[in-house]
Amino acid sequence: MSVRDTSIEAYRKVRDNGTLLTYRERLLQAIQDDQDYSRSELEQITGIRISSVTSTVNSLIKRQLLVEGPKRPCKITGHPIHPVSRPVGTKA
Repeated sequence: MSVRDTSIEAYRKVRDNGTLLTYRERLLQAIQDDQDYSRSELEQITGIRISSVTSTVNSLIKRQLLVEGPKRPCKITGHPIHPVSRPVGTKA
C-alpha cells in the first residue's frame, strides 16, 4: 500500500467516525458569544494555519455567520485589526 493510499484510508476512518471537523466548524466552535477575535488569535486558539483561518473567516462573513467589529489592536501581533464575532442574537 502506498503512502497516498494509507493517507486516504486514514482520512476516511476519521471522517467516518465523526472526529473530522471542518475549518468552518472548528472556528465557529472556538468563537465564544460576546467576544471578538483577530485572525491571528483564531489561529492560536484553533491551530489552523493563518491562510486557512483568513479564507474561512472571510467566507463566514459573506454568509453572515460572523461580523467584523470596530478596529482594535490584535492581542497577538499588536497590529490594528477589525476583529470578528458572532452576530448579535446568534448562538454556537
